[in-house]
Amino acid sequence: MSSRTWKVIGGGDKGGVLVRQGKALTSEQLPERLGTGAVVKELKLEGDRLHFELDSGSGPSSGWVSTRLKDKELLVVLDGEKPAGKEDVLKKKSWDVKFLFSGCGANLRALDGGTEGASREQLFEFLMKQHVSPELRRDFWEE
Repeated sequence: MSSRTWKVIGGGDKGGVLVRQGKALTSEQLPERLGTGAVVKELKLEGDRLHFELDSGSGPSSGWVSTRLKDKELLVVLDGEKPAGKEDVLKKKSWDVKFLFSGCGANLRALDGGTEGASREQLFEFLMKQHVSPELRRDFWEE
């Protein structure tokens, strides 16, 4: 049994992340969503499906959720471990990009080739280089 801790970062516009009774996407949907900001303990991870136990925040005491939806992350690992197979240049993901870089839309539009197809990490790195000092950037990724 794994002891990784995850934080819900998605579902803010829907009142949280959808929780199901079982691993299958067709299994029964629980009436309560896992609230944005909730912290959960990993019981089992199969692909992008996480069996969890609620540690803090709002939501069911346990269930199954998707850690990502298409290219959007719904939950992130808190304790520094990364799910197997994830390549990521970032060291930390504790700041929400929309708060860290509010008002930077013009710089995103200036990104060579536009933002279509760019991952959240690529956008984050681009904005970090534009707006954050080199000393602070070292806290986020190795250059």
